[in-house]
Amino acid sequence: MNDPPPKGDRTRLIPRARFDGARRNPAAGADLCAPVFAPRVQIKEFSTSFRVEMAVSFLSLTNNSTEHLVGKLIPALVLLASFGISMNVSGQIAIEVTGDVGYTAVDAADWLRNGVYNPAPLSYAFSGQVVVGRRESRSGLQAGLEGGLHHLLAYDVTRDGAKLRGDAKALRLLGFTRFWMGENHSWFGEIAVGAHIFDGFIDPSLNVAVGTVLGSGKIQFPVKVRGSVLFDIEAVVIPVVFQTGISYRLGG
Repeated sequence: MNDPPPKGDRTRLIPRARFDGARRNPAAGADLCAPVFAPRVQIKEFSTSFRVEMAVSFLSLTNNSTEHLVGKLIPALVLLASFGISMNVSGQIAIEVTGDVGYTAVDAADWLRNGVYNPAPLSYAFSGQVVVGRRESRSGLQAGLEGGLHHLLAYDVTRDGAKLRGDAKALRLLGFTRFWMGENHSWFGEIAVGAHIFDGFIDPSLNVAVGTVLGSGKIQFPVKVRGSVLFDIEAVVIPVVFQTGISYRLGG
């Protein structure tokens, strides 16, 4: 078990004895069995050409094992794929699978507290996106959803004389708008809002990106540079990443 933080310590992330991540210290009097985020949404028949049926249920995020975090990622990606496949729309739908790598700008000691040191601010993530809309349309607007697992940094901490290695990672859920610009809509800008769901707490985020899509036909390759801002109560966290992957177009 972890030693209790000293009086007045604003510790929010505490390494676990089985050290594969970090968790936030619960507030006094908090119900540890209560779900942190448990929406359920069901939408039916906006019109004859647009049908969406979704049922989303997230269990409690207070369990902080890597296995449980990945267990929440898989249903999120299935939801995104189902969202795109189940929509009967006249527009174009694309499923994208991407990876990104970059740098996280943050004072780790100020953000994580609890005596962390030697941070390694390598940011990387794996994501799935559903993108709706036609690049070739007059407006050049597309909209989409994204879900992925985002590793922001690793760090060291000493407990009972032993050096332990921890990391800060989150489930990333975003909704975004992509607007194509330039001659023949050759490049795009992207604005996304959403949340990073850590073990036991949630940080809202704002994300902007610029990029393009290489190739033609049903299989293409999106490439972009993205900057994000996570609005945490202890610090502002700014990951900047290069993202690429593969896209498969479902519509004609």
